[in-house]
Amino acid sequence: MRFHFQSPALILAAIIILSLAATVWTIRAAASQAGVEADVVHRAGALPLVREDGAERLLVGLASARLADREIMRDRTALDARLAAEPDLGIVFEEADFVEDPDMLPSYAAIDRFHQRQARITGLLDEGRVLLVRSADSGFSGSLDFREVAVAPARGAASLPAYFWVQIGAGLVVILIAAVFLALRPRSFAVTAFAVAGLGITGAAYTAATYSSRHLGMDPALIATLSSLNHVFTASFGIGIIGLFSVYPVRIADPRKTALPAAILSYGALAAYHQRLLPHDLVSLQNIVAALLVAILVAVFLQHRATRNRPADRAALIWLGLSVVSGSTAFVSLVIIPVALGHQGVVTQAFGFVLLAMIYVGIAFAVSRYRLFDIGRWSYRVLIYAGMIVSLLALDVAFVLGLQMSEQASLAIASAIVLVIYFPLRDLVSDRLFRRSSQNLPELYRQAVATAYKFTPAARQLAWRKLMEEAFQPGHVEMPQPVPHQVGVRNEGIEMALPAYAWSAPLSLGLAAQGRRLFATRDVELAEELAEIAASAHADRLSYEKGAEEERHRIARDLHDDVGSTLLSGLHAVDEGRRQETLVEALSDIRRIAHDLAGQELSMERFVAQLRHDMRQRAVAHDRGFEWPLGSADDDHSVLPYRFHHNLSAMVREAVSNALKHGSGTIRATAEIENDRLEMAISNPAGAAADRDDSGIGLKNIAARAAGLGGHAEATAQDGRFVVRISLPLPSEAE
Repeated sequence: MRFHFQSPALILAAIIILSLAATVWTIRAAASQAGVEADVVHRAGALPLVREDGAERLLVGLASARLADREIMRDRTALDARLAAEPDLGIVFEEADFVEDPDMLPSYAAIDRFHQRQARITGLLDEGRVLLVRSADSGFSGSLDFREVAVAPARGAASLPAYFWVQIGAGLVVILIAAVFLALRPRSFAVTAFAVAGLGITGAAYTAATYSSRHLGMDPALIATLSSLNHVFTASFGIGIIGLFSVYPVRIADPRKTALPAAILSYGALAAYHQRLLPHDLVSLQNIVAALLVAILVAVFLQHRATRNRPADRAALIWLGLSVVSGSTAFVSLVIIPVALGHQGVVTQAFGFVLLAMIYVGIAFAVSRYRLFDIGRWSYRVLIYAGMIVSLLALDVAFVLGLQMSEQASLAIASAIVLVIYFPLRDLVSDRLFRRSSQNLPELYRQAVATAYKFTPAARQLAWRKLMEEAFQPGHVEMPQPVPHQVGVRNEGIEMALPAYAWSAPLSLGLAAQGRRLFATRDVELAEELAEIAASAHADRLSYEKGAEEERHRIARDLHDDVGSTLLSGLHAVDEGRRQETLVEALSDIRRIAHDLAGQELSMERFVAQLRHDMRQRAVAHDRGFEWPLGSADDDHSVLPYRFHHNLSAMVREAVSNALKHGSGTIRATAEIENDRLEMAISNPAGAAADRDDSGIGLKNIAARAAGLGGHAEATAQDGRFVVRISLPLPSEAE
């Protein structure tokens, strides 16, 4: 396989190899420093402790094993006098000897003194055996004792402190991210600037990790070299970020007019600092970093103006701005500013590099344009959590320094205050930022339901499109390609694609809020919610249409089977009375069907009264008597479903027709409600029908209809009368 010079694989492999080589060199440089064979507990900017037999004692100095009269020097005054006479015999420690970074010292003179004292410490360690000068109590002014220990020429990697590995890990992560981006887009200036910034973080982390993790002392020449490189790398980070903001997300300036002047000024100031050409307070690293941060903030402001009406670029800028501004501000506030004011940093230098690594990861997300459509929620979460942490630290420091509280009490009170304020503030900000204030949700829900009930498919399609336009105000609506299977955000939030539904073809909505923002996850959730409502309404409409279709078929069947057959019988009847009877039956059926179509409820009492009236008219038309006294059914208000009263009416009509045709005398009927059942009886004096069996077609129809309603019917002769009995369970409300 042939590799070109700018092959991504070759570039990535080369950077990884160089990064690993630098990592190994840094670990070896730190591990090869001499260290005493004792359990020394380091504290940034403070004298170390010596732990022995479970007790900790202050390490106040280091003396040569050649110090012969150590036994008589039991206090600080005697030791100072002895070492003043012979400085090469030992050194009394100062807090500045253990500062994390020499650039934290306030002046050139303090830096020179630091290097001189480091030379004295390393000179003592080179002797092979030293005396640890310890305070007999926890203070510095108490009695002293001496403990002779051996010096290991190389402390070993296992003894390196945790904060060393934190800085190495942060730097390695950053350079590997930079390697991936540079390998994929080696010709992009934005990616190159991004990689330069990453190299700056990694270089600064590796150099700082080496000299900040020194055991008791380190070669001052090595410290000076590493410190100079640290300054160059730190400035390179700021220069790289300025170059990145010059061209990304949009090009606002020629990098030769932004990053190049920043590099000249920054590196020139560093050169003046190391050559002592300008006052320390003017060209200190802290001031250089602050100036670079101001330039970065200006670039962010200019990018904010340039990305107006460009939602995808604005979202990428938010990623960048959120990462760089919040992280850099935290680093400057917690590390740089306290040092510039002559105090120790609020957090350790290792934590500062963790902040820088987090900045870099955020920038990587922006450059890769990862999930830009969710940047609003991401930025809200990052800012609210960062605000909580910064507030907690600020209150803790204020209580310790201002009110002289103990560390435990101040931390507890600060935590309580932050938690009391945090939860209401979080809910308030979330409600203000992410509530759908511009969307009338009840109206959108109503429109979703109305969409499903439009009369034609074209009307439903148009209504759904108008609903989407109302909900999201897209700049344009098109047919998506390819057609999605579910609602989703495309093109970094510029578009949101909707699948085909039963009421609509697929749609692609472009440029939310007329291009003022990107589509986000909350838009997907709203679209899915509206689709679910429309789908439910669509299913209800289909169910309604199916029921209406079944009702139409039933009406047609009833008109054909009942009214049609009755009228046909009347037309062919020879007897005028029979013709009149069939007309009355047909009118009764038509009235019943019309009553049902009108949607009016039919109760038991009303049904019985209507049926009594119709049957009496039929009996009178045949010159027959008819008796139907009031019964308990006349007091029943149960609503009867159509199937029940239709079949019951047919059964009673058939029984009365049987009595009129085969019997004589007065027809009697009763209707009672007993034990949630309707008990009816239609009887007439026994005549020809009494001699017939119960196998007639009419009686079979009555029995079949009764069985269909869960009841039964029978015909018997009793006390000289022919009786048709019908027993039916009352219909439940569910029917």
